Amino acid sequence: MPESVGVEMVSIATAIREAIEALDSLHRDRHVTPSDRLVTAVKVACSTLEAVLRVHPYANGNGHACRFIVWATLGRYGYWPRNWPIEPRPPDPPYTAAIVQYRNGDPVPLEEFVLTNLVPS
Repeated sequence: MPESVGVEMVSIATAIREAIEALDSLHRDRHVTPSDRLVTAVKVACSTLEAVLRVHPYANGNGHACRFIVWATLGRYGYWPRNWPIEPRPPDPPYTAAIVQYRNGDPVPLEEFVLTNLVPS
């Protein structure tokens, strides 16, 4: 409901800050493999994307902001999306279906979509 968006976005912002702090720590830890760092960053980015899309009340208007959040999260660690711009919207299929699957408890399609659209480092 629109009246709860502000409170829910504060909660999401807190979760994002905590996740970024954890990712920063993970990326400083020399015992963590580069693959584990990458996968964890993608998981955080996808979780954030879905959470903001779910809470934000605008059906057509929040996608740009959500994709920017993904870019900012991944780019912080040197993982840059390719073939997945902020504008235009990523292609359907698979984009929307992957988000729906994520919401229905299957995060793998969205995470794989993001992973396959990263520039190799």
